[in-house]
Amino acid sequence: KEAEAEAEPAAEAAEADVEVADVEEKEPEKSEKSEKPKAEVIFRRLTKEYVPVAEVLSDWKEILDFYGLDASLSHRFVMRAEGDKSIFFISEAVAELLRQEVKLPTRMVMCGVAAFQRTGAHHERACPWQLAQEGAAQLSQALKRQLTCSRSFLRKLLAEKELTIPEVRSAAAEGEVNG
Repeated sequence: KEAEAEAEPAAEAAEADVEVADVEEKEPEKSEKSEKPKAEVIFRRLTKEYVPVAEVLSDWKEILDFYGLDASLSHRFVMRAEGDKSIFFISEAVAELLRQEVKLPTRMVMCGVAAFQRTGAHHERACPWQLAQEGAAQLSQALKRQLTCSRSFLRKLLAEKELTIPEVRSAAAEGEVNG
């Protein structure tokens, strides 16, 4: 009986040791979990290649004023982040797509149609950005600064390559030029 009485406290002590050991083993697991930060999902713009013109180009206000563009269209003009030679005009849907944030950015090779190109030489009172041939049709309705002319006046202009202001004014008086 004495051996059994001594064995019971030893068994209880062994169980207590096991419980303590279990607790000690569990605690480091909890601390390891708490030390590891949860993976935060970082969202980025869909692409880094194209950026809104209004954010990066200091001449943008001058372009809007010179061509008579409405400032509410600014979100539809982008340019490549690497270069500043062309401004692209994009649709409303593409503008919305470029504003989206994703986990992994996407490489965009081409986006929109060229609307403006920087010129090397320009008149001192003119804008350093000229309309690009590719985007002229898309921008024609948005431009407030326009001249319309008859076919005969256009033929004359193309043949002579230059017309004086009095010639243009006389054509306007005859109704061949409007704007």
